[in-house]
Amino acid sequence: MKVKDALKWGSVFLRNNGFSVSAADEEARLFLARASAQEVWTLLLEPEKKIAAEVWHNYLSNLQKRVQGEPVHYLLGEKEFMSLTFRVGPQVLIPRQDTEVLVEKVWEFLEPWPEPLVLDLGTGSGVIAISLAYYLPKVHLIATDLSAAALQIARENARRHGVLERIEFLKGDRLAPLEPGLKFTALVANPPYLTKAEMAALAPEVKKEPSMALYGGVDGLFFYRYLAKVGKNYLQPEGKLFVEIGWRQGQVVQALFREAGWEEIELVHDLAGRERVVVAG
Repeated sequence: MKVKDALKWGSVFLRNNGFSVSAADEEARLFLARASAQEVWTLLLEPEKKIAAEVWHNYLSNLQKRVQGEPVHYLLGEKEFMSLTFRVGPQVLIPRQDTEVLVEKVWEFLEPWPEPLVLDLGTGSGVIAISLAYYLPKVHLIATDLSAAALQIARENARRHGVLERIEFLKGDRLAPLEPGLKFTALVANPPYLTKAEMAALAPEVKKEPSMALYGGVDGLFFYRYLAKVGKNYLQPEGKLFVEIGWRQGQVVQALFREAGWEEIELVHDLAGRERVVVAG
């Protein structure tokens, strides 16, 4: 079978299983490029080229898994974030573009500091810590996670991008792995913030992602209460805490920090105008 025929077959297969035309076309290209070990653009340059039987079988396998609800980026094994490519798998949450707003806000704050020390709490695949280390050569980070499997992926991603020597990965729950007395320039977290009702209503493919990276307690606010209570103890005098939030959580999260005694609180919106980040100091 030729490349152009395989792409047409894959797109029709996905459309017949409920995918939109644009999504079906895009994912067919992604899966065939991955099966062929090529970039999409190089694949499209040779539409008449015949594909090997092994490539076809791998392509077909991923298409079948996709229509059964497997997330596309788990099947591809990677996801782009902050213009960098990260390995992902079922052990970690798939990075979202929304989280780039969080990274950009931290980046802006850290840029003037000579040697900032940053804590990435619940690092997952490591995208926040690694992006900051990659774009800010003077920053040093500690990244924690409860999952040993997630930390293994994060270390691989840090190695891929040449920043492993500037990030210390620690296993443990929340702030427990830290040495007593550590103070950070910035404390950063994209905590689980979905409510019980939101978890029940998730799309089937999102339910394939780790629930502990999504579920924030009955009202979605468990980790914000925790960070509002103890976060100041881990910050340098001029340090700040940055947290991603759900798009309707801005007012209540600000109130939690205000009630806990934080004085400077900022609500940041994403490009679509939705509440996305709270900064507290």
